[in-house]
Amino acid sequence: MCYGYFYQVYIIILFITYYYGVEMGRVYDIHDYQTLFKEIYGRAGKLMSPLTDVAVIFFLIISIAFSFSGCGSYINQLFGTPIIIGGIAAAIITLIIAQRGVAFFSKIQSVMCFGMLAILVTVYLMTILGFGWDSLVEKMSTRWVPVDFSTVSMLIWCVYFAATYVSFLSTYLISGKDIKLKSDVKKTICIGFVMNLSAIVLPVIALLAFAPKSFTFNIPMLYIMTDVLKFPPAQIVYTILLIFAFLTTGAACLVTLNNRLERYIPKKLTSKPVRALAVPVIVSIICVALSPLGLLSLLSTFSPYSSILSIITLLLPILIIAPRKIKAKNRALAAARDVPVVIRTADKYQFMIEQALDAGAQGVLVPTVETVGDCVAIVNAAKYAPVGTRGYCPRPATARWRENVSSDVKTYAADMNRDTYVMALIETPAGIKNLPELVKVNGIDAFMLGPADYGMRIGKDLWDPEVAAVLNEAAELIQKAGKICVSLSMPETFAAQYKKGAKVVIAGASVDEVLRNTYSDIKKGLLDVVAQNTR
Repeated sequence: MCYGYFYQVYIIILFITYYYGVEMGRVYDIHDYQTLFKEIYGRAGKLMSPLTDVAVIFFLIISIAFSFSGCGSYINQLFGTPIIIGGIAAAIITLIIAQRGVAFFSKIQSVMCFGMLAILVTVYLMTILGFGWDSLVEKMSTRWVPVDFSTVSMLIWCVYFAATYVSFLSTYLISGKDIKLKSDVKKTICIGFVMNLSAIVLPVIALLAFAPKSFTFNIPMLYIMTDVLKFPPAQIVYTILLIFAFLTTGAACLVTLNNRLERYIPKKLTSKPVRALAVPVIVSIICVALSPLGLLSLLSTFSPYSSILSIITLLLPILIIAPRKIKAKNRALAAARDVPVVIRTADKYQFMIEQALDAGAQGVLVPTVETVGDCVAIVNAAKYAPVGTRGYCPRPATARWRENVSSDVKTYAADMNRDTYVMALIETPAGIKNLPELVKVNGIDAFMLGPADYGMRIGKDLWDPEVAAVLNEAAELIQKAGKICVSLSMPETFAAQYKKGAKVVIAGASVDEVLRNTYSDIKKGLLDVVAQNTR
């Protein structure tokens, strides 16, 4: 195995990790790393989440220090000024950028990354032309990975190297709040690939070719640009883009860090500007103090610690746990698509029924049905010809959730008529009186009885025995007619309602009732129904 190609393994590991991290964010609608890892860790969250915070915060601080030191080193190499002077200037500019928020960073990062990629590809090609491909591979094999590495050691090296950059996933999450579709995930991963290619892989390949002399400079690539390739236009553009890269990376990390740490700011600091700047300013002071160490010293000193933390808390959990979580969530979403959605319309008007069905509902519950004419009108609105008069739309929302939708109009209409569920809500004395005639109307699949409205209209309470007696008699009538009876019930009366003929039971009709009826109560009621049905 040629160790010169280990970066390919590294890049695969890195972006599989990025994919599952960003896909978890999309599937679970997560926009911050704390929520992401609480979801991934599950029961172990109380133990692992604090450790993850430590890893990400540590990495972000080192990244900011790296950005400040990079700017200072670059200016030092060009003009001979102390590194800390450039670091202070970078800190001030970064704080200004950070106050603009992540949106500003997101707008410029793509242009910046592709610009740097174009320059680095040019350097890369010129390096190949100067040394030859075989010579370049040989230099990479001996200078990047020790020649005495075994295959296992090389793989460990890849994981270790990839783990250093996995923490940037936190900045991807906060800058990708529009990640809703698979295409958004692909776009985010592609940008990440270009960023890492332009920031890591191509520069390292070129630098290894000119090692060890290039590594005597704080900014080795600048040495290649000025002293080896001697291409002034590229040097100017590269200088501008590299400074932007350092500043925007520092700003993105500051924003991410501020989002995490602002909760710890003392409450007595009520001034919004002070609260907004407190964490960024303190962190910037720490990072400026670290900047004189230089890029290479910072990398060699701190990357071992950040890599180990990242492997334990980020990389391995994402690679091992996230795929199973995503698969389970997708199964749940697929199952949810098979659950019919029934919308209660505001009234009996045809346009309301058609709007509900065209929006994607598979059924409607129409209120205050009292006459045969009401039932006929409802069926006409809900069904296509020849059963009803529903307006035809070639691709309504309902069709998007169905498989194998026929392009033939007659077949499509027949399929939709068969699968569209129509429920009539009987909640008035007139509706109860006319029920024997209403149940004879073809096209009404179910009748729901409304005890609250019926009781109120006859001056009785919801649970009054007279109301219960009338509705029990109505339920029996509906059942004898071969129609489905829908009942409003509490969990403890599921079984009783089912025994009386109700095939669909609504467990609470308001938020308050849903909150009162705990999961265990509802589960018990449903089990009672199952037990009676299997005796």
